[in-house]
Amino acid sequence: MLLALLVYCYSHGIFPSCRIEKATRSDVTVCCICANRHPDHDTICTFRVRNKAAISRPS
Repeated sequence: MLLALLVYCYSHGIFPSCRIEKATRSDVTVCCICANRHPDHDTICTFRVRNKAAISRPS
């Protein structure tokens, strides 16, 4: 769910974790991706840091 959330938000120009968290409450599409759950910005940031190598572009 967090990976799908990041991919969608990145593709729509939403990069900061706090803005992604806000989108889980206000954007209908993001609410559907998250199954109406609202991960906090710290959880989003931690996921991004721990999985950076897996979600980055191959060089």
